[in-house]
Amino acid sequence: MEYYNVEYKEIFGEGFEAYRNGDWYLAKEKLEECLMIKGKENDGPAHNLLNYLRKHKYSVPFEWEYRHTLFNITK
Repeated sequence: MEYYNVEYKEIFGEGFEAYRNGDWYLAKEKLEECLMIKGKENDGPAHNLLNYLRKHKYSVPFEWEYRHTLFNITK
């Protein structure tokens, strides 16, 4: 079970770093790999970030400032 967590964290970290660096095709590959490890229903962060990338057709928007809100938190 520990290997699963270490492997997942490494891959998610690589995907998130690719996202931050504007390499959205690599981010897509890594985040999809995360979903294969945990399953879409068990991985909200990767699923949510992939939806954001998909919305922009995996192309960094001109006005993008290397960030976006991953979750819409309501009380």
